[in-house]
Parts: sequence; structure tokens; C-alpha cells
Amino acid sequence: MSRISNLFKNLKEKNEKALIGYLTFGCPSEEATVDLVHNMEKNGLDLIELGIPYSNPVADGEVIRQAAEKALANGFKVRKIFEGIEDIRKKSEIPIVLLTYFNTVFNFGVDRFFEKMRETGADGILIPDLPLEERDEIAEEAKKNGIDIIPLVSRVSHDRIKNIVKDASGFVYCVSILGVTGMRDDIDDDLTDYMKEVSDVTDLPRAIGFGISNGETAKKFKDISEGVIVGSAFVKETLKDIDIEDMKREISIKVKEIKNAINS
Repeated sequence: MSRISNLFKNLKEKNEKALIGYLTFGCPSEEATVDLVHNMEKNGLDLIELGIPYSNPVADGEVIRQAAEKALANGFKVRKIFEGIEDIRKKSEIPIVLLTYFNTVFNFGVDRFFEKMRETGADGILIPDLPLEERDEIAEEAKKNGIDIIPLVSRVSHDRIKNIVKDASGFVYCVSILGVTGMRDDIDDDLTDYMKEVSDVTDLPRAIGFGISNGETAKKFKDISEGVIVGSAFVKETLKDIDIEDMKREISIKVKEIKNAINS
């Protein structure tokens, strides 16, 4: 059983929901990202998504775009994500999912990319711009290396959800809003029917993401999903010109707030 599957199994047994966090790797630096992951886990984070900086992140809003630009300006290279995973694994068994765009995987070499994921200790991958028609090669390499392919569905996927989650594993990333990533003060729409659409075609855990930035919003989804995903609210802190200890403190406050909200 993968780290991701084991996480959701253990949380279900404890009647708890997963808090999944996102950081852009290399913002404000590679070393800081590793340090932040350890600190977030210590304060209640269950799974970390590490975004690989990309020059044209079509699914991302302004905050994550800025973080990617900062990491690239710092000299980020794809090999550094694997060095970072190795550093995380020296102290932690937290499940790690890479969020990247297909061009990054293709340019690195599909087989080599998944081999490096396995060798360094990554657990899953999410590729927002991967067409269903081109997923077979990715799925083959992922299966060969024991990597979960995380499917991404939206509220307008409807009849396509069944095909999107086919052969996927780990969990389903359920996009809560139409549009790109980013913080919202609130998400007013009722997602109950949408979540049922997903559970009708797969037994994979459902995690809701895009727009969740505080405990109040996250709490709305605890009864209709198995977890929530928070990205921009954490990444925003990494863009601030502050000491790493202050950054860790601010992010840990958010982690605790949201974790408590979804499990109270």
C-alpha cells in the first residue's frame, strides 16, 4: 500500500480528514522549502504537494505564478526537486505529490522522471495539462515505479469523471471553483452533488482544492470529502520578505487553524 493510500486509510479509521498543503519548490529557496515541509508536518499537515516551477503555469493564479517566477530566478532546475525530496526523506515519511506540467516531464524524459521519483521517495504526481489521450505512457511508467497518478476533476467534468479517474490511484483532486488557483474568502456554492458524482464512479478519497484559504471555508467541506487542499494561502507567506523563522510561524498558524477546523 502506498504512503498516500495508507494515510487516508489511517485517517478514516480515526474519523479524521486530511489536510493537504502545497508549496512551490524553491520559493523562497530550496533549503527553505524543505524546512517548511518539516515544520508544516509537525503542526498537522498530512500530505505535501510540491509544485515544480514552470514558466507558463496555466492552472495557477497570481500568487503561485509569482512563486514560480521567484524560484526560476533563483536558478531552479528540475533535478533540484529530486534533491529536495531526498532531503525531506532524511527526516520524514510524509506523502509527497509532485504537481507539474507535462512539458517538464517530457523534456526530462518520462521514464527517467518516474525512476527519479521512485528512487528519491516521491509518492504521486498530478499533471493538470495531461490529455486523457496521452495518459497511457504516463500510467505505464507510474505503475512500473509505484507512483500514484492523481486525477483532477472539475465541476463541469460530469460524464467525463469516469474516464478521468480510470486507472488513477491515491486520491481525486476535486476542483471547487471554475478558474485558476487562488485564495477566496469564501466558496458559496454547494458542492454536495458534485462530490456525489465523483463517489459514484470511484472509491478513491476525494480532496477539495482551489480557493480554500482559511478554517471557516475548509470546515464547509469536511462532511462531503476526505480532505482539503490549501495552496495559495501557504505560498503567499513564502513570497514575503521575512525571516524563515517568522515564515514558519505564520504558516504553522494557518496549518493548525485549518487542521482543527476540518477535524472539530
